[in-house]
Amino acid sequence: MSSRLENVFDTQGIDLLSTAFQKAWIFVEGDFALEPMNLDQRRAALASSLMDLAKGGRSNPIDLANAAINRLRKDAEGWRKRSNQVRTHLRSRAHVSAEMSAE
Repeated sequence: MSSRLENVFDTQGIDLLSTAFQKAWIFVEGDFALEPMNLDQRRAALASSLMDLAKGGRSNPIDLANAAINRLRKDAEGWRKRSNQVRTHLRSRAHVSAEMSAE
């Protein structure tokens, strides 16, 4: 069972997360590679990624920010690929349906 205490950070951890978030947000806010996400989604994803990476032992705010940015970009790339696959699939089904209707 998951505990709410998993995401509890001490003052030093909060300072680390705050600094890393501020540094990363400069890039994340206008990053076209993250286009599928709106600003609220980007904030939430960045915060979640930073906390996860900090729990993993990262303690340098710049390294933490860079790792979180890279993770978000990789996730966005996966979303785009899946979205394109779904669109292609739907187009092919629509094309088949149109052909069947024409017969």
